[in-house]
Amino acid sequence: MRIRPGSYFLIFLLLLGLSGIIGSLAFQNLQSMTLPLMMSSVIFVLAIVELIKDFRRQADTQAASEASAESRTSTRVEWQRFGVALGWMIGFAIVIYLAGFIIATPLFLVFYLKRQGRGWLMVALVAVVTTAVIYSIFEIGLKAPLYRGLIQNIF
Repeated sequence: MRIRPGSYFLIFLLLLGLSGIIGSLAFQNLQSMTLPLMMSSVIFVLAIVELIKDFRRQADTQAASEASAESRTSTRVEWQRFGVALGWMIGFAIVIYLAGFIIATPLFLVFYLKRQGRGWLMVALVAVVTTAVIYSIFEIGLKAPLYRGLIQNIF
């Protein structure tokens, strides 16, 4: 079985989540440990789920594979999709760094979901609910302040 380009990224996320889990367990204080442990655990579990789905999809695709020219084209398309996904993630990280997590999350969701062709009602609902849930869990529930960003720290 050949590993697809998207699988390499999922393996990277799996290792990133695992290293975050291990690193967060080194913290002495429970408050310091909670946020990185939760985030790393979520990344780890989601990467495992996606990797399993990717391998199952690959097995199904291999069973019904066509000519090698089509295979080369699909590999190119996979690399393009990987590049687009990586670009979205890097862009999200940059906006978090500049504007903060609470501003970046709805902004990212609006741009991403509109690019995917979703309607404004769904986009607004997902952006507001996701941001409210994240804020409630971390700021209110865990009393773990989310990163404010460079722009908010200046003002």
